[in-house]
Parts: sequence; C-alpha cells; structure tokens
Amino acid sequence: MILSEEEVLQQSRTAFKQWEDLWRTNCTKNAEIIKSGRAIPLRSIAYSGMGKTVVCTAMGASFQDDIHIIKKYRGKRDFDIIAVDKSAMHLQDHGIKPDYVIIADASIGYKWIDGYDSTGVTLLANVNSNPEWALNWKGPIAYFVNKDNIESEKIFMEISGCREQIAAASNVGNAAVVVATSVFDYETVLLSGYDFSWNKRYYAFSKFDAAEKRSYMSHMISINHMGEVVNTSNNLHFSCRWLSDFLKVAKKNVFIGNKKTTLNAPFLDLERQLAISRCRPLSKREVEHIIEKTKLVAIAPNVAELQKLHDENPKTMLNKYVVELIPEEICERLNL
Repeated sequence: MILSEEEVLQQSRTAFKQWEDLWRTNCTKNAEIIKSGRAIPLRSIAYSGMGKTVVCTAMGASFQDDIHIIKKYRGKRDFDIIAVDKSAMHLQDHGIKPDYVIIADASIGYKWIDGYDSTGVTLLANVNSNPEWALNWKGPIAYFVNKDNIESEKIFMEISGCREQIAAASNVGNAAVVVATSVFDYETVLLSGYDFSWNKRYYAFSKFDAAEKRSYMSHMISINHMGEVVNTSNNLHFSCRWLSDFLKVAKKNVFIGNKKTTLNAPFLDLERQLAISRCRPLSKREVEHIIEKTKLVAIAPNVAELQKLHDENPKTMLNKYVVELIPEEICERLNL
C-alpha cells in the first residue's frame, strides 16, 4: 500500500509535463491578483483550527449520503467546513455555507459553481489553479504553492510572489486535508465524500450511471470498508495511497465519516461526532505557540524607522531593532 519514492517522483514528473504550460499561465494571472493586494497571507489564518473540529467535503458519492447530517448540526454545534471546489455548490443548495473553499485544479472552471454566494467564505487557492475562481470570489482569498519532490515550487514562487507552501498532495481533496492538519491544525478532521472509488455514482448528486465510466476510467477494482466491490482509476488509487501514507506520517486525528471509501484511515461515525463537537478553549501554551509560529519579523534599519513601524501598527512586540508583527487576524482571534 505504501507508495515508493520512485512512484511519487514519476507522478510529479508526469503531472508537470502534462500541465506545465497551463500552470504557468494560471500562475501569472493569479500573481496579478496577489500583487493587487486582493489576497490575504495564509499565515494570517494559520492555526485557526486549534481546539476545533472540521468536516472536509469532497465529491465522492458518499457526500450525498452525509449532507443531511452536516445540515442537521450546522449552526447547532461548533465545527468548521472546508469544501473541495464543486462541493461548495451542493452545500449551498442545502442551505449550508462552508468556512473555506479550496481550489487546486488548473482546468476546473468557475461555471461549476456559477451563482454561488462566496460572501464571507475564504477561498484557499493554489497559485496554479484556474484564476476564474479568485476573480469571481467575494470573500477573502489566501494562496499557497505546492512543494513537491521535483522542486517545481521554485518556479511558481518566482512567478507568483507567493512564498507560502504546503506539501503537494496529488489532488485537491488531499490538499484540503494537508491544509486542515498542517496549516490550520484542527484537533479533529472528518472526511465526507473521500471515496476514491465508485459503484453506481461517480460523483455525489450525479444522475450519471457510472457504467460508462467503467469502460474508460475504471483501471482496477477494489473493496471499500463496507465490503463492496467498487471501481477506481489509477489516479484515484494513487491519491488514496498518498493520503493513507500522509496520515501515517502526520499522525493527526483524521477520520473517515462514511465507510464507502477505500482510504486506509480510522472510522468515526459522522453524526455522532458532529453531535458532540465543541470549540475547546486554548491553553496559554497553545496561544504562545500560535504567536511564535505566526509572527512576521522585520528588521528596522534605525530607531526612527522602528518607531514608525510601531506607530503604524501598535500591535507589535519590540526588541531592539527587530519588529515582530502578529497578523491582525491572529490578534483578533486571541483577543490580543
């Protein structure tokens, strides 16, 4: 089940060869949005999940089974939602607004969620993703760069000007898990729609019978946690193995909330877990950890410049000629 270094390397090289031209084009356009000041630093919302539960929603068929549970407890219990691209529209159709929407694919157009009300929702965008999403977005936007084993991040950091990186995660659903665990540091992560396989329905809320998919997308069969024989593709199987390996190394509390998946991860009943979800108060040590990890350090050339920096934003900590600025969003969250 564990991916070899050569398999991961080959996947990275193949993806780069296939998508490089579009990635560069998209990255250049997203760079314009970043330079316009429209985006916020990912660092400014880091560690926002500490002490909390999050549900990551992907487009596997089981998401359709779970959505009534998510709706039942949304607003009644304290948990966040990270929606993987198109799943945001289905959440809205059921009266649910996520906290975040993540987009990483270069070719998925905004037409898939045309009419979506993104007010108050933060878009987490790969710098190589389709810029239509950011251009149409009403809420905050935070960009990130994929760090991979062929060092393509050096190219796209240079083009975009974005320096905030996450581990390249093979697909957008996996990227949501990486952000939830490595950036936001949620205490509990519940997965919905992370099937990595299909039976009759390839996507949630799709009337399309996957019989046709078996002729051109099904590269192998597998067995999910329900004991059902299911179809999967080479890419889905690779992504499933990648996430399984990541969870072993990350050692975070990530659980499947529905057994209609081939992912090697522990199971927690989604409804039972959401029914008891709470936002745990942070300890003094955790608050200090957040401050230490998120402060922005700038060196002032002289005392006058140091004073000017402090006057512009009093929420700074001064130490000789060093200004350690805590992002405004962090200050508000920690009541500093």
